[in-house]
Amino acid sequence: MEAIRSRRGDGESVLTLSEGDRVLQRRADLNHRFVIVTGTFKRVFNEQDVLDLYQCNDAGIEQDSVRRAHP
Repeated sequence: MEAIRSRRGDGESVLTLSEGDRVLQRRADLNHRFVIVTGTFKRVFNEQDVLDLYQCNDAGIEQDSVRRAHP
């Protein structure tokens, strides 16, 4: 997030991705790769009283799958 904010401003271009902990477990496979994310885009990702430590921005994607674009 800090790198994105320093390059593009305040991070408005960043989306929250559900189940961030599962994505982190796959970082060796996904890092520095193009990925395809399927799921449902949500303008407001979490309800007002929900604390989500992986939430980058209000908007996000409730993921169905995340996979590498090229095997």
